[in-house]
Amino acid sequence: MLLASGILPLAARGGRTLARFDARSLGFALVTALIITAYTLVDGSGARLSGSALQYSAWLFLLSGVALALCGLVHVGYGLVRAAVANWPLAVAGGPVDRGQSVRGKPMPPQRGS
Repeated sequence: MLLASGILPLAARGGRTLARFDARSLGFALVTALIITAYTLVDGSGARLSGSALQYSAWLFLLSGVALALCGLVHVGYGLVRAAVANWPLAVAGGPVDRGQSVRGKPMPPQRGS
């Protein structure tokens, strides 16, 4: 219910006004909410059934990365490989930061005195 109450204003025509709803935008917003709900439930079940949330997450990230790379090669071609080779230092630096945020589920809190 909370997710739906946040999605409905996003579907409003004009983005910030609640004057009229665009049915197509509302449909996309609701489908997005259903997909988010589904993968949240699947992730929770998978982590519980695997016995190790860390192991589940590691396999999920590995297999998702392989699938994403294959989709990229199919849709973009080998230009994707050239771009990856040219930008690998940025990916190496940014990957762990992104994974740390995802595994923890929330951003790092600000430190006292900063």
